[in-house]
Amino acid sequence: MPALSPTMTAGNIGTWQKQPGDAINPGDVLVEIETDKAQMDFEFQEEGILAKILKQSGEKDVAVGNPIAVIVEEGTDVEAFKEFTLEDAGGEKKPAAPPKEEKSEASEPPKEAEPTPTPKVEVEQPERTGRLETVLEREGRIPISPLAKQLALEKGIPVKNLKGTGEGGRITKKDVENYKPSAGVAGPAATVAAATSKDIELTSMRKTIATRLKESMNNSPHYYVQSSVSVSKLLKLRQALNSSANGAYKLSVNDFLIKAVAATLIKHPQVNSSYREAEGIIKQYSTADISVAVATPVGLMTPIVQAAHAKGLAAISSEVKELSVKARDGKLKPEQYQGGTFTISNMGMNPAVERFTAVINPPQAGILAVGTVKKVAVPAQDGGVEWDEQIVLSGSFDHRAVDGAVGGEFIKDLKKVIENPLELLL
Repeated sequence: MPALSPTMTAGNIGTWQKQPGDAINPGDVLVEIETDKAQMDFEFQEEGILAKILKQSGEKDVAVGNPIAVIVEEGTDVEAFKEFTLEDAGGEKKPAAPPKEEKSEASEPPKEAEPTPTPKVEVEQPERTGRLETVLEREGRIPISPLAKQLALEKGIPVKNLKGTGEGGRITKKDVENYKPSAGVAGPAATVAAATSKDIELTSMRKTIATRLKESMNNSPHYYVQSSVSVSKLLKLRQALNSSANGAYKLSVNDFLIKAVAATLIKHPQVNSSYREAEGIIKQYSTADISVAVATPVGLMTPIVQAAHAKGLAAISSEVKELSVKARDGKLKPEQYQGGTFTISNMGMNPAVERFTAVINPPQAGILAVGTVKKVAVPAQDGGVEWDEQIVLSGSFDHRAVDGAVGGEFIKDLKKVIENPLELLL
């Protein structure tokens, strides 16, 4: 199993593109691997013959370094490996545990040894008989153990539908687990049973997204700056450029935003940065590498437009389209989604989303959330009212690296550029 990203410790086996006996040339795709970041093609870089597949499609959490296939030189008898097993290849090891953060002994006072806590074991309450059952029957109550009652509530099973097999007719946990509704009965239990849930197994990518976003919200003190920005001039310029392009390109509003954000980041290096606590530094970048949030079937990906400040609108548009297709197909290479100095999350294509705030993509210090275009009535120069097309920009900033005033100035200058889009052509 290859390490296809710096943080990858294990991966899932996707579709094998080669079968035993097939020749492999440098650059050929051998197998699809689902990493902690994306679904990727594993391109083999040597010549050879695939003799044996040791890990079939669908195998999960295969540790980096574990054998997944046998490759032999051309001319080798492939049939000799027909019975070759994983154990013959050296067996497999478990995925490496993530490194634990070391704590300085001087940073914390010594703690007294604590007694080992007694493990909590969930046990069913002992069955009660005799006078208690008589009282329950007299009061019309049904004898049931606390654990069985809790389980029945979770499963949506009315206690009156259960038959107790415990002493004195007491309903036990086993009675609840073995309960089956009668055929043709459409009571409350049947209704709840019909509204079943579906368990969706977590992919490596979904686990990574969850971990990174939780890390961001827990470790990065977010603050938010919002501004309503006119895009009337930008939309007119976009229409004019697209009309004169003769099909050579088709610019989107997002292409303009990427260019505008990149130009503004160069003016505000404090925002174009990342907070590195372990290194004791704030790293400021001299290029604006814009991560663009793209929704894919397996989760959110952020392919990167490298050095967007130095590229024209047509080049940005073409690159974004290409990266978006690769992201949705799971074909991004690590260098196409790892890194980035600032992120744009645009939900403007959804007319219901006027504004929203986004979670910072660590270790970056900021992200821009973009809402949909809305027509807003504004005062006209003649004293009347005219319609203006506006969007709401919401900047999320890491207060450890970006002071509040700096975030405000960034949004102010970004607003100026977007409302005067001809400056982007200079």
